Amino acid sequence: MLGTLSLASLARPVTELYTHLAGENGSGWLVELGKFIRKEPCWVEIVGAQATQPKPKTQLLQLVSMFPIPARTRPFFVGESFVVNVADHAPAQIIYVSPNFLNWFGGLTEESSVELSLRNDNLRRRSKDGPIITERGGVPNVISSLGGVYHLMEKQPKGPKSSAGQLLTSGYANIFYIPQKVTRISNTEFSYTDSANKK
Repeated sequence: MLGTLSLASLARPVTELYTHLAGENGSGWLVELGKFIRKEPCWVEIVGAQATQPKPKTQLLQLVSMFPIPARTRPFFVGESFVVNVADHAPAQIIYVSPNFLNWFGGLTEESSVELSLRNDNLRRRSKDGPIITERGGVPNVISSLGGVYHLMEKQPKGPKSSAGQLLTSGYANIFYIPQKVTRISNTEFSYTDSANKK
């Protein structure tokens, strides 16, 4: 808990703010964030200008399907599920887990969750993350959970040898956006600490 708010409730807005600060107009966001912290009017001129401009359509994404991720009543321990296991009876066969993945998420525990609806899109051409997130309407609209990803893996436990499902098994990437835990925030710095306590 942080004051009266849970850290989980802060993950999406803080992640979205960090994305904007690290983006092309990061200095503009930092100026407006300073005004907000001082309780001064912010985004007044920018909001008015944006209201008159149509939202750009880059058409990077082609909708394939919408599908549910069932509610989870128990915590999901990432480090206990995302492990190398190629046994025939494995819930999801995994042949490799990146050290970076373990550093970023290995110690993460996701609490229980309500049923979610995920969107499956085809990426029409190569792109950096920013334009993909923009086309989907911002960070809150793209964030997934590793529990949800693992649920999809369990539906296709043997990868390409499994029946067709939502995940690609052809060698192309499945892209998910998973927030990292923010451990320290100052006026000018956002710090993400991994499970090995490296910043």
